[in-house]
Amino acid sequence: MKRIIVLLILFGFIMSGCSKNDTSDEDASGGKPTETTTEVNPVSEAISKELKTSWDFNDYFYNHTKYPESVKLGNAVSGYYEYSYYENGGALIEKYTGKESSCVIPETLDGYTVFAVAGYSFSWNLFVHNVTLPNSILYIGCEAFKGCLFLRSVLLNDGLTVMDCSALRCCIFLKSIVIPNSVTEFNGGMFTDCWWLKSVKLSENITEIGPSTFWACNKLKTVDLPKSVTTIRYNTFADCDNLETVTLPEGLTNIGKESFAGCPKLKIDSFPNTLETIAFLAFENCKSLGKITIPDSVEKISGNAFSGCKNNVVFSTTKGTYAEAYAREHSISIYYSDTGETWTPNLEYKISQFFRKPEPTTNG
Repeated sequence: MKRIIVLLILFGFIMSGCSKNDTSDEDASGGKPTETTTEVNPVSEAISKELKTSWDFNDYFYNHTKYPESVKLGNAVSGYYEYSYYENGGALIEKYTGKESSCVIPETLDGYTVFAVAGYSFSWNLFVHNVTLPNSILYIGCEAFKGCLFLRSVLLNDGLTVMDCSALRCCIFLKSIVIPNSVTEFNGGMFTDCWWLKSVKLSENITEIGPSTFWACNKLKTVDLPKSVTTIRYNTFADCDNLETVTLPEGLTNIGKESFAGCPKLKIDSFPNTLETIAFLAFENCKSLGKITIPDSVEKISGNAFSGCKNNVVFSTTKGTYAEAYAREHSISIYYSDTGETWTPNLEYKISQFFRKPEPTTNG
């Protein structure tokens, strides 16, 4: 009895943790299958919060993939799969009801080619451990595999184009994953609360890392961002307790709000020469940062970007730069890379800065 109570408490904790910081909204509407009385998930009417646009399957999906627009004919069931089928011969998996530990999604259902896995279709399935996608899949929907607590591996196919928000959120035992280079849209919350995730290889054709993508991935130690990435959105790596290194590519221009907040082991030697902005609380409580080279390209740093770690960071820069002015205004130590000189704010200076009315530091 005690063991059952402990398990129930643990499950309740996991459920509450995985319900925070949603990156998608759900529509309560749904529809009846034409060939079965089973309710079908309302993926065609879900809302993508990040895109801030109503989700319409025809308007969105067919504009983001190579699949031609088609008319939905109806719904059907084949084995463990509830699906909708289309005039052009395509099938959209709406719900998986199986209890197999290894799931190999078929390429066809009743002669229809499976081109997409709908949002919520596998969510909270506690039986599946391994999933393999067929080469025909182009799209994985919002929260498609959310809460598959014992999912350990997902083999994604070349040709996959869109992975929508929180598709693999709260898969707490997922350890590694490779995102194929065919993926061009990779939305937020993808690996939120994947506590055991240790290894990720990202697509080299995504331009931004979405909000909360790696939030609370506590086992993650290192990430190499692809050269294609220009923007890191808010909370992307927040609360990654063991994150030590992130490779920031040349071409990166923006580091978003709280993107690395609460990463106490993170160390970054330099920012890329293309970086322009560092947002609010971006590196809050990152106490292992050390000396960072701030390039001349940086035009704006939020006043609280380094909150909680100003005594643990040193700006490496040159005289007369925006970075020097910012560091002096916010009592951050400076290493002048051109002369080898250093500047460290003493207590008197810090007190005077604390009571001084702040003035915005801008470049140009």
